[in-house]
Amino acid sequence: MKITHEMIAAEAGVSQSTVSKALRDSGEISDKTALRIRNIAEQMGYFKEKKARLRRTMEYLYPHVAVLVPEIIGWSYAIAVTSLQNRIEAIGGTVQIYLTKFDEARFSILVDRLNRESFADIILTFAAYTYTGRSRLPIGYMTGHSPEDPNCAFSVSADVAGGYEDAVRHLYKLGHRKIGFLGEENTTIKQQFFCDAMEKCGCRIRREWLIKTQSRFEQIGHDGVAAMCTLSAMPTALITAYDEAAFGAVRELRRRGFRVPEDISVVGCNDTHSAACMDPPLTTIRIHSEARTDAVVRLICAVLEGNPLSVEEKHLSLPAPLIIRESTCRPR
Repeated sequence: MKITHEMIAAEAGVSQSTVSKALRDSGEISDKTALRIRNIAEQMGYFKEKKARLRRTMEYLYPHVAVLVPEIIGWSYAIAVTSLQNRIEAIGGTVQIYLTKFDEARFSILVDRLNRESFADIILTFAAYTYTGRSRLPIGYMTGHSPEDPNCAFSVSADVAGGYEDAVRHLYKLGHRKIGFLGEENTTIKQQFFCDAMEKCGCRIRREWLIKTQSRFEQIGHDGVAAMCTLSAMPTALITAYDEAAFGAVRELRRRGFRVPEDISVVGCNDTHSAACMDPPLTTIRIHSEARTDAVVRLICAVLEGNPLSVEEKHLSLPAPLIIRESTCRPR
């Protein structure tokens, strides 16, 4: 039986227009009223019936994976999502992408909406947030995740902390002791990984060499190097939050008369396609791998088929190896 807005309105004691506003998340009614109407609609089977109708009227592909990602303009997210989409489509499924825009509230709203309205079979999130409600759809996390979270169907993460430790140890073995970090507001966790690695190696952390800019991508490198050049001393090596920042840093260092790597070594993160083609080729931490995509697709299929996962399978952490190229050498 088709559940209509008129039927929901009668049950809730409101007008059909109010029901319509509640079901499309309009800001014209209060959150309390909207939540009450949505709960009534759910109890009446409105969302379940809507999903079934959508599947009947559309060419439904299985599995349908809803992917929540902060952005797709950055190389790291773009290549990971593209790889995942290719693999899901290869097994007969489809992927739909939703942007969280580094906003925790937006992340929660999207998960709420997917649970209510979407005909997705599973949610896969690259956003570094935990859904605090109770999700009816299984959620796969592309970040390290707490085993106690009841919403977590599985998590597959890259050992980025280990990658930064390898980067610091590599520079330390070359003889570097004066190492700085360039990042931005969305990469605070990578700065913490860098600081942890410095402490493990016994390197002094100089706070003035921890640069967090308001800019993004290549501009991080330009702004970060410019800020460091105002200080009384420069580090002999820089580690960045991602490769684009390293590209900008190399250009700005050269513009200011520094040689890379002879004067200052530079390390990136993500191993973008351009990293190996840079002058000099960039030493960087490789996060994405086809093995990671393979693991995610295998786990999605296992969860949707109802196959139980071991603790080891449910929470995978894959290596993020350091790829050593020519942008690092012994300090002068």
